[in-house]
Formats: sequence, structure tokens, C-alpha cells
Amino acid sequence: MRVQAPRRWLIYLAAAGPGLIAAAAGNDAGGIVTYSSAGAQFVYRTLFLMVLITVAYVVVQEMVARLSVHTGKGLAALIREEFSLRLTAFAIIAFAIANVGLMVTEFGGIATAFELFGVSRYICVPIAAVAIWSLVLFGSYRYAERVFLLMTVVFIAYPIAAILAHPDWKAVAANTLWPHFIASKSFLLLSVALIGTTITPYIQLYTAGAVVDKGVKPDEYPLQRVDAISGERSVSSSFRQAPVFLGIFTFQILVGAAVVLVPGNLITLILNTQVLEGVITPVTLILILVLANRRSLLGSAANGRLSRTLGGVCIVAVAAVAAVYVLLTVFGWFGLS
Repeated sequence: MRVQAPRRWLIYLAAAGPGLIAAAAGNDAGGIVTYSSAGAQFVYRTLFLMVLITVAYVVVQEMVARLSVHTGKGLAALIREEFSLRLTAFAIIAFAIANVGLMVTEFGGIATAFELFGVSRYICVPIAAVAIWSLVLFGSYRYAERVFLLMTVVFIAYPIAAILAHPDWKAVAANTLWPHFIASKSFLLLSVALIGTTITPYIQLYTAGAVVDKGVKPDEYPLQRVDAISGERSVSSSFRQAPVFLGIFTFQILVGAAVVLVPGNLITLILNTQVLEGVITPVTLILILVLANRRSLLGSAANGRLSRTLGGVCIVAVAAVAAVYVLLTVFGWFGLS
């Protein structure tokens, strides 16, 4: 039975949210600092790289949404069920490190913003930590999601600001369509940071969990796929219902806030955190690709030849950039770089 166009759009509006919020989440404090640093140091030279990263982001988000829609399970649950105990433990540790890094980034952004107005980090960060913790534990996720969706309107300012900056559009086009990379460690560092801030592991966890929360059915997947491209346990649960998840969340907030309260350069802290996210990201992506390839799990919804190839190329490229950076860093410790 064919669904009428108006009803299809109603279904889309009901399913919409995870993809748009995930896309907007990439424009957080870490994203702003990383993108600004890339522009300040290399002007337009990272634009082609951002095109590649965006393609990889779309591919990964689509696979995550498809996995959640057709299994009704979050990403963490699928990893736990489909892989060995050791690999699952390794993945969970990677997720935990990435999520703590996220907390450091966000609190670092809050501290940086308020310090511009003369408000000490020792005042604004504790208040923000308590507010966020209270929102998650006692607030309504459904209400919060609507607020977050409304906040995405702010990003209309991005293209407007780009036009008002009067860039060299010829140079923009040239650097977007053709790579102008620089063979330097600083360019490689920012490349890893750009990957980490755009395809960060927490976005995959969030997208999967949010899709499951919405109860999107397989026959509604085409519209959920639009949301995933255009943009664990439920965060709407009480502490009694999900004590482990919310306990870990509380711990991550405490650690993230504590790290930011240590004296030091906040911009450097945020940028280094994004580099760490970029190093961890390939672990998540490999597991997602393996899961999405399994016909025993998804049946006919599993990756086809094109999806397997495109996903594999994207993930290998991301992993290669991260691996080269790690090797250069290790060699540098021994004076070999």
C-alpha cells in the first residue's frame, strides 16, 4: 500500500530529530575551535578534506540509523551482542574516553565563552555542570529534543557570516574541488582534529539511541534515512531505570568539569581533545561497518556492494590519517620524526 505524500511527511516529521541534532552537535565548542584553527592556519586548504569527511560522515550516519531501525537496538547493545567480550570491552573503553573528551570540550567551550565577559571558569563551569546533570536526570528528553531542534536555526548564521566575510570565491572553489594539502605535522594534526570533531563517536551513539527511542519502524526507514543524512539506554529513563548509564554520565560530567578547572590554555585543551577523538573514531567506524555488512543481523537491509565499498574506503582513509599521526607522534618521542 502506497503511503500518500502528506502522510509520508507527517511520518518524517515524527521521525526527524536524531539526524538534525547530530549534525548540529558537530558545531559545538570543539567544532568551532577546530574549524577556526584550520582556517586561521591554512585558510582554504582544508576545504577538500572537509568534503571527504562530510561524505564519510553521511555514510556512517546512514549505516547507524539503518542498524537501529532494523534491529530496534542501540549501537552499544549491538556491539555487546555481536562481538567477543574482549572486543566489546575495548569498544566501551574507547567510547568512554571519547565521551569524557566530549565533556572536556563542552565545558572548555563554556569557560572560554564566559571568560570573554569576565566570568571565571571556576564559577560558570560548576553551574553549567549542575544544570546539564539536572536536565538529563530530571528533565524530559522529548521536550529537550524540541529545544535542541529549535536551536539548530542559529546555524543559519554560518552561511551568512561566510558571505559577509567576502572570501576569495575562486580560491574557495579551487580548494573545495581539488586537494591542496600540506606535508606537515601541523596540517596532519588538524586533519585528525577535523575528523574527530565531525565524525566523533558520541554522535553515532546518540543517533542510534535516539532512533530506537523514537520507535522508528523498518517501513519508515526511508524518511529516517533523510533525517540521518540531513543532519545504550534511553536518556529519557530515570536513575532507577538506568542506574549504570546515568551513573557513568554523572562520572563523565564530573571528570570533564574537573579537567577544565585545571589552570591552562583552554583553546589548546579543546583542540587536543578533538585530536584524541579523531584517533579513537576509526575503532567505532570499523565496528559499525562490520555490523552493517552482516546479513545475519540485517537481512536484505545489510550493506550492498556499493555501500560496503564506499564505507570501507571512507573508514580506511580515516584510519590511515589517524594511524600516520599516531606513528609520527610516537616516533617524535624517540627523536625520529
